[in-house]
Amino acid sequence: MVNSLSAAVSVPEIREQHESRTGASVVISMEKVNEKRQTALRIGIWLHAGYMSTKGRIMTLRRFRMWTSGCMTVFLFAAILSFQTAAVAADGSGKTATTDYERLAGKWLRPDGGYILELKEVGKDGSLKASYFNPRPINVAKAEWRRMGDRLQVFVELRDVNYPGSTYTLIYSPEKDLLEGYYFQAVQGQTYTIQFMRTK
Repeated sequence: MVNSLSAAVSVPEIREQHESRTGASVVISMEKVNEKRQTALRIGIWLHAGYMSTKGRIMTLRRFRMWTSGCMTVFLFAAILSFQTAAVAADGSGKTATTDYERLAGKWLRPDGGYILELKEVGKDGSLKASYFNPRPINVAKAEWRRMGDRLQVFVELRDVNYPGSTYTLIYSPEKDLLEGYYFQAVQGQTYTIQFMRTK
């Protein structure tokens, strides 16, 4: 577009005569017309550049606002999630609250035989101390806990007379406050489905 206008400006001067209503001859210089066109073109280019610059600033501001809005959304979501987690931990009803493993501690009764499993010193690293009674104390060779999805699993291995490696694999149910799972009887080589109820 600029090249075509420049070519128009370089055209030799052309004069045209027009008869006015009064009959006077009016001579219009095409050179002056082209000069006016060139001036208008320069003004148009300047205005366009200013518009594009302003548009760029508007787009930058719009992107900044979008970025700020996104950050605020993430911040609010994180704050709400943190609040909910704290509330769950406070009322003890959560499945994966930060201190839910402490609920494993206590005395647990196996109602089908009167066996007692006592868990204490539960650590966040998966460690715990276990005692087992039938009704006399039975040696506990190994005891630990770990997370299984949104649940807590307790593993206890017994090694004593008539207990050559018998094991309990239990899952804590926070809804029912029970330890449920399997007991492997090493002497008979059989596995039983059992549960423990909290007594203390």
